[in-house]
Amino acid sequence: MIPPRQPTAPLPISSSNSDWQGMLEDHSRHPHNGNAHFLVWHHDFILKFSALRNNLPKAQQPNPNTIAAWPNVPVEITTTPSWQQFAQLESRLDTNIESFGSIEGLANSMIRMHDYLHFATAIAYGDPNVAHTDTAPWSPLFWQLHGLIDRWYTEATNIGLR
Repeated sequence: MIPPRQPTAPLPISSSNSDWQGMLEDHSRHPHNGNAHFLVWHHDFILKFSALRNNLPKAQQPNPNTIAAWPNVPVEITTTPSWQQFAQLESRLDTNIESFGSIEGLANSMIRMHDYLHFATAIAYGDPNVAHTDTAPWSPLFWQLHGLIDRWYTEATNIGLR
């Protein structure tokens, strides 16, 4: 396991900001299991982060590019040998999301890939924070990774998966 380093905020949010601290505590306590609650919870977490970010003074808001969702899994990860076990799943998420049949089916299929993405991201980008529950939200990569996962979740709900 990669040891976490001292977290650096992806945006200039003070460590004393009580809303940010509440979100960090909530994330570290959240059970990361493979049911639909996992996707719904992270979707809501992203919405809370967006609201927090938008309520900051303009000068303190991050450059949106530093936390923008990945459009797909980055090549730095897809070219690793271990990624091959998830390549077919990623293709299915991008081209045949209705085949999961439900949000529960989607979540159960994605949980291993989600976990892998956290660790592979930490290694590929040299940011061990993203691999640990209590430090991951400090990393801009967390928001990029979860933005991609949230896109798949949103697409699934938009086509009527429940």
